[in-house]
Amino acid sequence: MKDTLREILDFADSLFDVVGIIERPDYGTLIVFGLESTTERSLDEFGQTNGEIKLFGFEKHVSLLLES
Repeated sequence: MKDTLREILDFADSLFDVVGIIERPDYGTLIVFGLESTTERSLDEFGQTNGEIKLFGFEKHVSLLLES
């Protein structure tokens, strides 16, 4: 399990600005991924579509990372 977790963290670290992990007995293993919002990569763009709040900036920039 530790080797698999290390592989996941190494891969995530190549895509995101910050990657963190915490192991909690009440939740299990939690992995946190972070991206910095910049003028070139605004993660703060949001709005509504059909009454649903959409995080357009997050969807745009994270989907590019996940497709690679």
